[in-house]
Amino acid sequence: MKTNHFQTLFAAVLLSVCSAGCLAPRTAGVDIQNGELRVADAAFLSRLVLVKEATQRTPEGFLRVSVSVENSGTRTYPCQYRFVWLDADGLEIDSAKSQWTPVFLLGRQKLDLQRTSPTIDAAGYRLEIRRQ
Repeated sequence: MKTNHFQTLFAAVLLSVCSAGCLAPRTAGVDIQNGELRVADAAFLSRLVLVKEATQRTPEGFLRVSVSVENSGTRTYPCQYRFVWLDADGLEIDSAKSQWTPVFLLGRQKLDLQRTSPTIDAAGYRLEIRRQ
């Protein structure tokens, strides 16, 4: 049976999409955007408490963020977190540079996270936390 180039290309694209989906990490379990918790993983959210959230501008105009979350349960969670910076319209700023940072969130532990935006154009942020 003879196959044309389109069928071969389609099969290759389909295989790469399926492989990428299987290898991709979980989606974010909990998002904290400008002090508001948003959830994609209800079981994980039930264990996280937003203790403190503060933002300020540095003298140079960068946005500095400090967030404290607490694991209200006794179980340890291997997690990852990252800050995504948003412009005044709520669009992500250079999100490719937002790297996931691994951390173990121990039972009853409070985790203090601080970051400064990479540009003065940042008007907001989103903190994404996910279980590994």
